[in-house]
Amino acid sequence: MPKWSCKEEKLLRANKNTVMEHLLELLPGRTRDSIYNKRIRMGVRMSSRHLHEVRSSSSKKNMLLDESLSVESLDEEVWQVLIGGILGDGCITRQSSRRLYYYSEVHCGAQRAYLNWKRKQLAVFCPCKISDGQYTYNEQPAYRSCTFHTCSHPLFGTLRCDFYSIKNDKGQKTKIPAYVFSRLNLLGFLVWYLDDGNANTDCGVHLSIAAYLWKRKQLLALLESLNARFQLALYIRPGRRGPTVVIPAVSRDRLYPVWQELFDEYSIPACMRYKLPDYTNRKAYLKSIQVRVRRSDGREFPSIRAAARACGCSAANIGYAVRGQMKTAMGFEWERIDAI
Repeated sequence: MPKWSCKEEKLLRANKNTVMEHLLELLPGRTRDSIYNKRIRMGVRMSSRHLHEVRSSSSKKNMLLDESLSVESLDEEVWQVLIGGILGDGCITRQSSRRLYYYSEVHCGAQRAYLNWKRKQLAVFCPCKISDGQYTYNEQPAYRSCTFHTCSHPLFGTLRCDFYSIKNDKGQKTKIPAYVFSRLNLLGFLVWYLDDGNANTDCGVHLSIAAYLWKRKQLLALLESLNARFQLALYIRPGRRGPTVVIPAVSRDRLYPVWQELFDEYSIPACMRYKLPDYTNRKAYLKSIQVRVRRSDGREFPSIRAAARACGCSAANIGYAVRGQMKTAMGFEWERIDAI
């Protein structure tokens, strides 16, 4: 960064009440951080009266935004992404110092592009930039995570009452409102699947969605509506953790072409394509997801399954050790080499 000239310093002093966006236009060769730090070193600060006016105008702008939006008036694409996200990984949380709620979502670092796509789809709620973090498992770092949240909005308070149980102190999602039954389309269903869905490839390709928190009666009503409107055969499979939405082969074959078109139409990032594996060529798919691993004694294996067969242990345990969720498997430490 070049040294500040006298002309630039005079410009900063003469425009001490100018907001940062205008200063960036006046000083095109300087960054936001360099201008901010230089003003602090020079003792150039915005007057308290002018600062109050800027903050007041900004809060009024946000108040206008709050008054103009409702669940019914949302654009159809925004509605589908938002509701599909709430059915999936999205959360509605109340600000600690206010009574308004905001929407937030967390994904692993490998799905950062997908999270950024959601952030752009929900641009009407002025979401913040994506922040990176570290997900921990048993107080040990497991994998990178990324998150974003929107601004607070009365609309999210309405959605909070619609989707969350009032009796539940933890605020878990348990209810599905009736208006979702008739309005959720295949785009919202795709977002829900990309969030909580799973493609089991042990024997063919079987798709399912983890729906552990939702009430069975309302979940069944939603599936009946989707089955009737899109000629599907979705059903619920009970389990110890809760219900699971099963997408049988006949529905999978009907959904795949539509979902592939939605991927292209809405430019959904390619990092989520693994949720829609090519079941017509199983060998090519298995090769695409193979991960080479190395044992602590230096022996390498072409895949986790090959390592499990050679060592006589569970492939799941080796996978946990590779991801750092377990220290060892079969007495060895494991690490990932690369993905083929």
